Amino acid sequence: MATPFDYGYGNLNGYEAVKKAGGFSGTGPAQPAHLYGSGSLGGTGAYDQFAVDVTDASKPLAITLIMPNWSSSTNPDFDLYLYNSSGTLVARSEGTKRQETIRYQPSVTGTYTIRVSSYTGSGSYFFDVSVGGGNLRQTVNQ
Repeated sequence: MATPFDYGYGNLNGYEAVKKAGGFSGTGPAQPAHLYGSGSLGGTGAYDQFAVDVTDASKPLAITLIMPNWSSSTNPDFDLYLYNSSGTLVARSEGTKRQETIRYQPSVTGTYTIRVSSYTGSGSYFFDVSVGGGNLRQTVNQ
């Protein structure tokens, strides 16, 4: 079971909280879709790819990758890459800690590719994607 340290307790929607407390009606601003992906990489050079459909380019595409079993002594180094629908690398996160984060503002809609790659080591990972659109699917597991 994942701890709140990894996931938190949910998405705060201030508009809905104020609406409920005051007995107001109406709708608040549109929220981006939140998608979840996970996997495991077997060793250095291994990677997984996921396709995500962006149908609203007015919202940013944000990805947070967590390696739940990471520690300073067993530290696998996974990196995170984002490619646009033309295959061009548009964002990357190449840190050496348990979390990688990308925030990118798409200029066009289309199918973007998320790549999780092992620079060194093996282990499991999961990630959350916030996007103007939906539908996340794994396309490559190497």
